[in-house]
Amino acid sequence: MSLYWWPLSRRSKAKLYRPGGKFYRNSPVPNTRCWRPGGSIFRYPKTLQELREIDKFYHDEEMKEYKVKNRAARNRTPTAWDDYMRSDVDIRNWKKYRLHQWK
Repeated sequence: MSLYWWPLSRRSKAKLYRPGGKFYRNSPVPNTRCWRPGGSIFRYPKTLQELREIDKFYHDEEMKEYKVKNRAARNRTPTAWDDYMRSDVDIRNWKKYRLHQWK
């Protein structure tokens, strides 16, 4: 909620947060956020296109005519729901694995 009842332009809002302005160092600057590192520990394999091809293969009438079998590896296609762990979760910092200072 703004302290003013009339709409302010972007330029006049910026003046309030400059040195000497009403809100200078008294409140956080709007539309700025602290970026926090992190993310999911699970891999997110992007295999939707391959899964659609497999589905098309199963429902194709010509393939049923010739009795073509699907490869066994296609039955184990990973999805995002499989929750495979990322392999780099335990690596905290790249500097720990550096052999010397120069490259």
